[in-house]
Amino acid sequence: MNAVLPDASTSRDTSECFGVPQASVALYIDADNQSPQCARALLSLLRTDFEARVVSATIAGNNHGQEISSWRDELVSALPDLVVNPLTAPHRKQGADVALLMALGAELERHIREREVVVIVSRDDLVIGAAEQAKARGCKTLVAYADGENSTARNPLLTTLLLPAVV
Repeated sequence: MNAVLPDASTSRDTSECFGVPQASVALYIDADNQSPQCARALLSLLRTDFEARVVSATIAGNNHGQEISSWRDELVSALPDLVVNPLTAPHRKQGADVALLMALGAELERHIREREVVVIVSRDDLVIGAAEQAKARGCKTLVAYADGENSTARNPLLTTLLLPAVV
């Protein structure tokens, strides 16, 4: 039996998986809507199952930053070099949602140009609507949320990742 020893031509480039470029993921997290307890399950799914590289996280919330900080801590504990953009929104109905949508809109063309996958972590109708619009513009877009008792906006045109329930 002939053994092939690894060298520069056979080593696996971490930016590719089986000759296919590794997907880069930008997270948009509704911290008022989703518990930071689902952060590890989300990262595991993206990094292990999809072999994707999470490159940024935009986290919006309006609860004086408590949930934003918890999300940031969970993400950075697993990915110390992750670029995190925290957005503390005013205490208004859907204030965090609007902040998240504005951030996504500002970066949408770059996400499309750089072929980044946008993962929106929310179960809110307004944010799900923005995901639908991003996908319609040509952005690779997924929605993720933890299973729970609250009703969830669903869209048959969007791939949705159901994360483990947070107890």
